[in-house]
Amino acid sequence: MTARQQAESDDLARIEADMGAQSRLRREMDARHRREQRLLRADELRFGLATLADFYRQQLTDERHARDTVGAVNRIRDAHACLVRNPNEALLLQALFLSLPRW
Repeated sequence: MTARQQAESDDLARIEADMGAQSRLRREMDARHRREQRLLRADELRFGLATLADFYRQQLTDERHARDTVGAVNRIRDAHACLVRNPNEALLLQALFLSLPRW
């Protein structure tokens, strides 16, 4: 994605050199690139959260920590749902990791 975005930016720079500044095209391209990067980052976070939830689900076999484990999976699910609203991802993850049980 990064290589494709760089190629698009270079192509637009060549067009601008030949035809003059195309600020509307530049704004549209930059907005599209930011949107693509945000969606990719959200997908990566969702995958990581799903992997983390799977880890905690596997821990359900230990009955001593069942309540903590179910709570952890619920907090991970809540964090996953919050990604729709474009939160501050660093704060979201920090709050999540601080709330997870440590065995």
